[in-house]
Order: sequence, then C-alpha cells, then structure tokens
Amino acid sequence: MLNENPNIAKAIQEAQSWIGQYWPLQAAVATNPLSGRTHESFLATSEKLHTQGVESTLPLTFYYQAYQTGKITLAAIQHAAEQLSLSQDQIEWILAQATAAQPEALTSEPPVLLISERIPDHKKGQAKSWVLQTCTEWLAHYFDQGEAAWRPNGNKSLRIFWEEHHPGQIKDIEHYVKKMGIDPQHYARYFTRILFYLRGYASLIQWLNHHPQNPWVKGSADIKTLILMWLHYEATLFSHNKIDLKQIEWVEPQIHSTGISTTTLRYLWQTAYEWTEYQKLLCQLTQHTHATRNKNTRAQFIFCMDPRSEGFRRHLEQNSSFETFAAAGFFGFPFNINHSDHSLCQWQSPGLLKASQQVTCVMGMKNPLSFEAPIKKNQQNPLSAFGLIEWTNVFPLFKLLLKQYLPGLYKSLLGAPQKKIRTIALSDSSFNIAQATQAGESFLKSIGLTKNFAPFIFICGHEAKADNNPLLSGLQCGACGANSGQPNAELAASALNHPNVREELKQRGIDIPDQTLFIPAFHYTTSDELVFDIPLGKKGVEQIGVAIKTAENNLRQERLQSWPSKHSSVWRKTKDWSELLPELGLANHTALIIGPRAYTRGLDLERRVFLHDYTSEEDASGEILQNILLGPGVVAQWINSYYYFSSVAPAHFGGGKKTLHNLTGNIGVVEGNGGDLKIGLPEESLRFQNQLLQEPRRLLWIIFAPKAQVKSIIEKHPILQQLIEGQWIWLQVIEKE
Repeated sequence: MLNENPNIAKAIQEAQSWIGQYWPLQAAVATNPLSGRTHESFLATSEKLHTQGVESTLPLTFYYQAYQTGKITLAAIQHAAEQLSLSQDQIEWILAQATAAQPEALTSEPPVLLISERIPDHKKGQAKSWVLQTCTEWLAHYFDQGEAAWRPNGNKSLRIFWEEHHPGQIKDIEHYVKKMGIDPQHYARYFTRILFYLRGYASLIQWLNHHPQNPWVKGSADIKTLILMWLHYEATLFSHNKIDLKQIEWVEPQIHSTGISTTTLRYLWQTAYEWTEYQKLLCQLTQHTHATRNKNTRAQFIFCMDPRSEGFRRHLEQNSSFETFAAAGFFGFPFNINHSDHSLCQWQSPGLLKASQQVTCVMGMKNPLSFEAPIKKNQQNPLSAFGLIEWTNVFPLFKLLLKQYLPGLYKSLLGAPQKKIRTIALSDSSFNIAQATQAGESFLKSIGLTKNFAPFIFICGHEAKADNNPLLSGLQCGACGANSGQPNAELAASALNHPNVREELKQRGIDIPDQTLFIPAFHYTTSDELVFDIPLGKKGVEQIGVAIKTAENNLRQERLQSWPSKHSSVWRKTKDWSELLPELGLANHTALIIGPRAYTRGLDLERRVFLHDYTSEEDASGEILQNILLGPGVVAQWINSYYYFSSVAPAHFGGGKKTLHNLTGNIGVVEGNGGDLKIGLPEESLRFQNQLLQEPRRLLWIIFAPKAQVKSIIEKHPILQQLIEGQWIWLQVIEKE
C-alpha cells in the first residue's frame, strides 16, 4: 500500500528478519533458522530471543554438571570470561554458583504476551490455540500441493484466497493494532512473537519468495499477510473480552548484583563448553605426525565432506595403498534433473547455487500390479473418498502385515511405483565440453588432486536409506539439494572419463593418465555400504572391492558400538518401517577442517568433523579457499545452526516428535492433526532416553593456510565477517610452519 504506516512497515521488516527459510520435504536442506540476524552478534541475538521467551543455550544446570564432571575446564571458563571482559569478582561468583548446593536462580518474568495469550478461555478453547489453529487451517488449505485435489488455488495470492473465502470484511494491520491499543513502540516485538507461533509457514513463505520458479510449491504469499491473519482473529477475540492492556509489558533479562545478566551467564558457560571440546581437537591436530603420500596408490576415493564420510575414509586408509579426498558432495557439477515423464524435478546442487545446466532422465516402467496409486487418487476425490473407505477397510491391515513380515513382496506388489533413472552420462546433460572441463578443473584443484592419479578413482556420492520416513531428504546430501549424490557422482565420473575433457584438462596442466578410470560409487550412510559397478576388462578392481568390504564391516561395528540403543545390525534400520532413528545423521558434529588430508590422516575424529581437502601451496591467489569458505563453509554453518537451535530450543526450532507427525499438503509435516509446520530436527534425532545425541556447539572452522591469505579473504566478504566477528562460528587458522 502506498499510504502504509511507516512504523508498521518497519516493524514487519524487523519481524521478518527473525525468520529463516524452510525448504519443503522434496528438498529439506538444513538452513540457519536465524540467517536474517547474522548482521548482529550471537550474544545480541540471544538477548533479544530471551525477551521472547526463547533461550539460545541449554539450562545452567547442564553446564554446572558438565563443569563438575570435567567436561568444562577452568581454562575454558577463563577464556570465555576474557572475551566478555568480566572481572575476577564476577568469575569467582560464577564458579561459586557452579559448585553451590543450591545455585542462585536467575530467572526472568514471562516475556510480553500477545492479546490472545491474555485471554484465558474462549468458547472454542484456549484463545491463542484457537487463533493459531484458525490461521494454520487457512495456510494448509492454501499451500496444499495435491493432497486434496478439490482445493485448487490457481494463481491467487494467499491474501486474495483468504479474503474470497473468509466471511466478513478484513481490515488492514493498522486498523487492528489501533483497535487493540498496541503501543507503536512494541510493533516489531509483537509482530515477531506472532511469527514465532507461525514460524513454519513463515519460513516456507520466505523460501518461496526466494525460489518463485521452484517445481514443488506453487503460491504467492508474504509475511505481512500472515501477521494480518493473526491480528484479525485476535481482534475478534478482543471484541468479546475485557483485557487490561497495562498488564502487557516487555520484561528484560534479570541482572544479578554482579552485573551479569541471565543471557550473558548462559552464553559464557556455552562458550566454555565449546572451547573445552575444541582444545582437545586442536591438540590432536597440532600433535599429529603428518602422513606422507604413498606413490604406489592403487585406488583413490573422493567423498562428500559430510562427517559421516570421515569414518569410511579412516577405515579405507587402513589399507596403505588407498588415498581419500573430500569436497562438497555435488563434486563441482550442479544441475537440475528433469524426468522424462514430468513427474519429478530434482535440484542436484547446494542451496546457495542456482544451477542452469539440465539433465534429462528416462524413467523406468511403473509397476503394473501396484494399486496404491489409484487408491491414493480416489482418496483425493470428494465424491469417491467416503465410499472408498467402505470397500478398502481391510486393505490397511493387509498392507501393514505384508510390510512387516514380507517387505520384499510388499514393495513389488503394493508399494508405490519405484522410479529408476538410467546412468547419467555427460551426453545426457546440457554441459558442453568447455563447461565440463571448467567444472572438472575447478573440482580437482579444489581438493588438490592434479597429479599422481591412481588407476582407479571412486567418486562416492552418498545417500540414506530408510522406509516410511517423510523426513528422509534431511538425511540425504545437502550439497545435492537434499537428494542422493548418485547423479552428481555419475556425471562427474562421466565428464572426467571423457577423452575430449581430458585433452582440454591436459592443456590446462592436469594430465590424467589414459589408464586412470573414474568410477561412480554410492555410500549408503544408513548401512555403510559402498556400491559400484565393476568395470568390464579392468583387472585389480575385485581385490579393491574386498578391501572395501573390510572397511565397511569395520565401520559398521564402530557405529553399532556408539549407538545409543543396543542393535545387532544396521541393516534392519534401512527396512524397518517403524524405525524412528534410521541413522544419527550429522548429530554431534563439531568442526569443519579445511586442509590437506595428510594433516588428519590416521586421526580418529569420531565421525564428527566436516573434512574438505585443500592445499594452500596450489592456491597462490586464494581463489580456491575463497570459494570453499563462501560455499561449503557457509553451508556447513547452516547445518550447524539447524542442529544447534533444534537442540537448545526444540519447542521453537525443533521438529516435534516423529511419532506424532502427519504429512500436510505434500510440503511438510505437522504434529498431530494440525497446527504449524514442523521445520527442525525431530526429538528422536536429538535425544535418546534423556541422552543428548546432539551436543549443541557452534561450528569451529580450522583452516590450514597462511593467516594473511585467510584475513584477506574475510576482509572482502561481509558474510564471513558477520559469521566470525559475530561469533556465529569460531575460527582457527593453522599455518604450515
């Protein structure tokens, strides 16, 4: 609106900055839920979150126990205190609290409450719940992407859709805030609190506005309409209830007599908790004897930088003739897959990139015996849905028994059609030779593999396998758009095997021997299998395969020993349709190490570290390192924040309980029979029987490179300055000397 109140417009913009982006289920990429706040420090953001009743750390009792058991050292506390410029008296008080039989309680009054939160009862139930349920029902109807075939929205915006179907006249935001007497100085906080209750759909709208041409979610919506919807229903309640506006106050964090606020105290303990762990890792690295490169390497393996690959690399390298590398799992080849039957589109690239290249895939035959699809189609139809229940009421029980006791037969007979793509070759893509050469060169240089090529080089994409898991894409390759890394491995191998690409690479100083063969392979992270096709006529691959099987078995035993519950096999987790935790994913990760593998080879990093190969001696301009920091580095921070905030504030940033999840609109899940979209990690991925599976720590970047070079890169890019100076991540640079 041209005459929109500037105070309201500014408040909406401020509230919107508290909302990240939620990718729908088809591409559930992990993102920083507070990406809009990185312009200010982590501590400043934490203080503002506290006024909304949201904490950015664990409870103080957790840290006190960690200190008493040695998981937080005195040196780490001193380090954190120095960063906050605390006095010795304040430090002594902090330590006394940690060991006191009854620590002093540092709690604040409840934060500001919405009008709807001040109304205890309503004829339709608790007021806030009624407003929330009403808003999310409209949003679920609007964003439905085919779950209910009789609710098409066409090209209408959310605002028009709502107004056309809503009884009564809808006013503007200014009308409602004036009607309810909300003080203009509180607009931003008030709107922010509204969005915290609608965070799931607000995050979806944020994503949709950044990806309007996406193939999965159609619609046009904005944050302003969300706020308007909430205020409209809140004003309806306000008209029928007497509310004392004097009770509505913003309460700031409690300040102790020593001058320490609740938020600062918790932040200090979180920092000390992190640095105790980081010092152990840094000691490992600095005291480790660097490995020397074997000139008689029989095979090389290139994995995704994902922490789940660390264990596989470590066990493979028990064989001295094997060498491993790692980079972002799209292997330098971002593209989109367009299936020939137009049934599906996949973005095989990181969320930061918008791929222009295309790949066309031919789909396999649909199972002619499967009658799951026609049943699903009739369930979507309002005329046939009720009658369908009458004649298919025994089908769910039959399907349940078959799936439990004869899973193979279930998949072939009743399972949804399985779509198979053929092997992706360079000829299937829109990459020409020049583009493929450029992509291949950048990729090989980024990991320092420009000479000493082995006869066999396995490019290992990764993929998770689990049955009946709507959140499965969250366990896939984030660098491949939350899809399997298989297509990227296929295309990268095809390009690097192409004689014309190799000839072009040779002209650029990368001479790949004729006998070297790139082999696409797939690391199934749930079962730790490395699957590949043995090329015909190539001797020696069978023996390599035997060594790979040994590494697989050793890794499986290692994972089972560290599993929170007792299991005798990882295989069951891939096939059990009732499994809540098919794998641990990236839980408990701590750091991103960017440097030569020689500096980490032989270290047991417990599958908790992102590893990106990099050789500074081959990067005089710093361009390679710059691309790593701005690409994989930022994405790793997204993942870290996704896991971190799901852990410390599960009620606001977590994904609820898997056992209560229901699919909605083919875009996400809700907990129970409605409400807001759940956009974080589910409880089962965070805790097991009160044991933390994800110990929340901000990510530590460890870079093996000249400090001057790293500093120069950071000074050029505000996003890096914000992440580092705002302490959203920690940075440690280790020079070769």
